[in-house]
Amino acid sequence: MKTVPTDIFYYDAEWIPCLRTGRLVCRLPDTATDDEVLAAMWQRGGATAEKPHPFLKLALSRIVSISAIHRHQDADGHVTFKLRSFPETADPSVPEAEIIVSFLEEVAAHKAQLVGFNCANADLPLLVQRGVAHNCHCPNFGHRPEKPWLGDDYFSKYSEAHLDLANVWMAGGRGSAVMPSLDEMAAAALVPGKLEHTGGSVLDLWRTGQFAEITHYNETDACTTYLLWANTARFFGHLTPEQREVELAQFQAWLLELSIERPHFEHFVAVWRERRKLALVSAPLAQDHRPLDKVDEVQFRILQEFVYQPSL
Repeated sequence: MKTVPTDIFYYDAEWIPCLRTGRLVCRLPDTATDDEVLAAMWQRGGATAEKPHPFLKLALSRIVSISAIHRHQDADGHVTFKLRSFPETADPSVPEAEIIVSFLEEVAAHKAQLVGFNCANADLPLLVQRGVAHNCHCPNFGHRPEKPWLGDDYFSKYSEAHLDLANVWMAGGRGSAVMPSLDEMAAAALVPGKLEHTGGSVLDLWRTGQFAEITHYNETDACTTYLLWANTARFFGHLTPEQREVELAQFQAWLLELSIERPHFEHFVAVWRERRKLALVSAPLAQDHRPLDKVDEVQFRILQEFVYQPSL
């Protein structure tokens, strides 16, 4: 992680098997039921008794929701946040192409950096493949400058216009032992990870009409991504301890404001506070009992205020 740009979108996409694509790929008749199509897709994807619902190729999927936290930092260093969900609530009547174009072109309009988890291997290829499948037109997002310094390039491995936190954390390593899941990294960092749902829940939520739950899950995953980004930015020296804690307190206040209309954020903050208490308890109790240095004292004071304030 080389810099912290003015505009960043911390994003996450949710998808399900595309029945239309699956019906064609599996050579099934129009009379085949949805259950039969799904079974054929999973069988084609290598289903086993231990793993009956394997991960399907991205091109065989349908994007149902994209959520992002838009962080903007002005010239004076003041940070603001904005929640963007495409669509505002997951809805079968909203065309997939509209979701893709609306999101990608908004990112490009802000010349924003995209930050996600495992997004280089999943979310971005999914957006491109499904965008191509739907004949989408994303000229601003798809623009590739002739020279790296002439603009953002979301497709170049040498550009940080699209930043995959998983790749940053792996630090050049390879293999499943090196790469944590988002939920594992959240637990290690004492921030909320997966709450009521996981990616495997999305299809069941979709088929049972619980569309708002998909969006809520999508939005909290974007929040987790932001929180882990903040730790990563601190690691690379882009945020001081006090800057990080002040920004996180501001982020919490913003989430609580959103929770008036989106109660799932209140639960997210509650879980966050409980996990932060673990840091509060352990911070001054180092095994060697050394006194806290000046920086730690600042961090500890802000952390106390952050965890125990009843409301913001």
